[in-house]
Amino acid sequence: RKREKWGFCTPDKKIIIECVYDWAVAFSEGMAMVKLNDKWGFIDKTGNVIVPFIYDDVERFSNGLAIVKIDDLCGLIDKNGNIVVPFIYEDIKLFSDELLRVSVKMYGGCGFIDKLGNVLTACIYDDSIWWIFSEGLVDVGLNGNSGFLNKSGNVVVPFIYDDVERFSNGLAI
Repeated sequence: RKREKWGFCTPDKKIIIECVYDWAVAFSEGMAMVKLNDKWGFIDKTGNVIVPFIYDDVERFSNGLAIVKIDDLCGLIDKNGNIVVPFIYEDIKLFSDELLRVSVKMYGGCGFIDKLGNVLTACIYDDSIWWIFSEGLVDVGLNGNSGFLNKSGNVVVPFIYDDVERFSNGLAI
């Protein structure tokens, strides 16, 4: 950081990317999130702008995708800046499982889409901060009751419980 601006240097402090950004975040998957004039974009390790500075908020790339936000709506982009999932969701959370599921909060409910934006479940489930797959299942709520969905969005444990916790070693609490 230099004079309230951010850039990137080597361990021996050789400047590689000049300190011109309002904010910068470490590289992930070869791209860094950087903010310029109150908008976010992504640069590569040589400082080339790969994704233009048009986003109100961004998250790091994970498995080739990044969550980005414009006008309070979220979408997903790929490493070339192409829109993969359109800006129609209030919130998106990427999962790190092999299928790259996302949870989506839309108009008060949550659901699942895949990494291409294909809808797996309607946004009818209660909001949850966890929504983590464990042993291929995720615990979710529906109208105040809890149950489990599989990775295809199918109900495998009905919504008849007051509360549940994720599976571990084939059992759930």
